[in-house]
Amino acid sequence: MLGVDVEQIEQWDWDGNDLAERYLLLWDRKHLCGEWAGFVFSRGRLVYKRRIWTADALKREPRAW
Repeated sequence: MLGVDVEQIEQWDWDGNDLAERYLLLWDRKHLCGEWAGFVFSRGRLVYKRRIWTADALKREPRAW
C-alpha cells in the first residue's frame, strides 16, 4: 500500500514517519472489515465494487433487510 519494503518500515519504527502514519490512519478509517469487507468510504460516499451510495440515497432506498 505504501510502496516500500519491510526494511523501510522497520526503519520507520525507529525513526518515525508522520506522513506514513497519517496515510495509514486515513486508510484504516476508510476501509471496513467483517461483514462489511470490500466496502469503503470515498469522498463522503459508501462504495462497494461499482455501486456508490450517498447519505441521501441510503435514506431514500428501500431497506433490503
